[in-house]
Amino acid sequence: MPDPEDKKGLQRFFGMVRYLAQYIPGEAEITAPLRKLLCKDILWQWGPEHAKAVQSLKQALIEAPVLQFFDPTKAVVIQADASKSGLGACLLQDNCPIAYASRAMTTTEQNYAQIEKELLAIVYATKKFHQFVFGKTVTVQSDHKPLEAILTKPLSKAPARLQRMLLQLQRYDLEIVYTPGRDMHISDALSRATVDPPEQEEDMLSEERVVYTLSVSETIGADMLSYLQTSTAEDADLSAIKEILSQGWPQRKKQLRLSLQPFWQCKHLLRMEDALLLLGDKIVVPQNARRKILDSLHECHQGIQRTKMQARMILFWPSMSKDIQHMVETCKICASHQPANQKELLLSHTIPHLPWQKLAADIFEWRGASFLVVVDYFSKYPEVLKLSDKSALSVIGKLKETFSRHGIPTEIICDHVPFASAEVKDFAAKWGIKFTHSSPGYPQSNGLAERTVKTIKLVLQEAWESGVDPHIGLLELRNTPVTGMAYSPAQLLMGRVLRTKLPVVAAALQPRIPQHAHQQLRKLQRRQKVYYDHGAKSLPPFHKGDAVLMETTAGWQPATISSIGPEPRSYVVARPDGRKYRRNR
Repeated sequence: MPDPEDKKGLQRFFGMVRYLAQYIPGEAEITAPLRKLLCKDILWQWGPEHAKAVQSLKQALIEAPVLQFFDPTKAVVIQADASKSGLGACLLQDNCPIAYASRAMTTTEQNYAQIEKELLAIVYATKKFHQFVFGKTVTVQSDHKPLEAILTKPLSKAPARLQRMLLQLQRYDLEIVYTPGRDMHISDALSRATVDPPEQEEDMLSEERVVYTLSVSETIGADMLSYLQTSTAEDADLSAIKEILSQGWPQRKKQLRLSLQPFWQCKHLLRMEDALLLLGDKIVVPQNARRKILDSLHECHQGIQRTKMQARMILFWPSMSKDIQHMVETCKICASHQPANQKELLLSHTIPHLPWQKLAADIFEWRGASFLVVVDYFSKYPEVLKLSDKSALSVIGKLKETFSRHGIPTEIICDHVPFASAEVKDFAAKWGIKFTHSSPGYPQSNGLAERTVKTIKLVLQEAWESGVDPHIGLLELRNTPVTGMAYSPAQLLMGRVLRTKLPVVAAALQPRIPQHAHQQLRKLQRRQKVYYDHGAKSLPPFHKGDAVLMETTAGWQPATISSIGPEPRSYVVARPDGRKYRRNR
């Protein structure tokens, strides 16, 4: 440890000495010449007597009775701290030091955010004291409170650099305890007066950093990356955040200027990467780039909630939700396609446990062309296929094309025409698929397909009116989280976020298995049922032979219940002329 060079350095050294003073014989006599230097009216003038006193104290700190032997039966405590350019650590038992460690940071490490420096200090301490702490429960004292929060979150939620450090700590049984800096005398002094030079950067870390940088450039694109980097550098708030990340956050939120306070709650997730500010795996969009990003988000004219959910997956800025809502509400194209009477249709089908197990299918017309839509009940992932005609053979060909990509389902909910034809029945028998037909004139019985057709028509029409490629619209639809869930159809079906025209970091595109998706779908379905049933009531069932009225194009006409089912609330009704129709109540 180098000798103090000014009063502040001497005060830090004194803090460590006083913490251990009870174990240093003749401490008062040894420190007498040093205490004089700390008097207010005394000019700093370092002399031989001061150097001798410091040397005597250093020697005392590394000898008994101050420095103790390690006792494997006693509890172990690590003090770890990081200064602007150094790391310090001390291994303690019964408040007595067992070992000291300190080193300077590399140039790269000095650019870390403060939370990364503090976690790096813990990694460094466990590495230096490995033979003492491996296999034992260890209390780690740190004066950086956000570390307590970051360690309670899932590893996948931490920023990439913190993830790598946390992975290195997985081998140890550590409990991080926040300790105020005024009580971290030893590690604080060691971090500011380092002994060892910087370590050579590990090859693995260097390789990961290079790969990550290349991935960001590839996934965002050179022009957009350059635009965001320039906008970030010119943004006063983001530049201030960058400075705070290198210097450390203040003790209280109120110490930040008003425009920076929205970042307080998520401060431990912020980091700089490739001259961009990231919140976890989300890009923090600078002020003057938000209009362009908003235009890209709304290119395909999705609604307020769906646009918000899509943005929240990969982007962040403090007023993002408010800005998106204002943009959609003032969009003329969106306003021209608002339904006159919006009502959510409920179809209480059993939710499958696997993706692409149960599908809904329907045919629709748009701008003179026929399309087949196939949508998965589990993931809500839609396939849209243009038909040459509406014949059974044409539909079968498109179904085969789709099943060759995603696999063969076990059941398809569909209308009668053309799915009740002999050709489709033969196809179903050969491929092992059950076709369940919905009731004519009752769209609720195939509600998922009906809602999906409505959504796709809107996407296609708005894309056509905006001059946008409709395939981009379908891509955004598949990549936007299902309403009420945290996952998009693509994530539920394929386990990954799809790359779109929006900027996204590589980590956000990594495949991940959706957790508890079936439970979330069940919960969502129950919530929809409560909402739907609010304006509904239970009606008694019909029986065979009951006289009823059936709605036709000519109005309500008399009929008789001929048979029941097999689907719930489905009946075959007979008209007086002998013709039979399948209807829902």
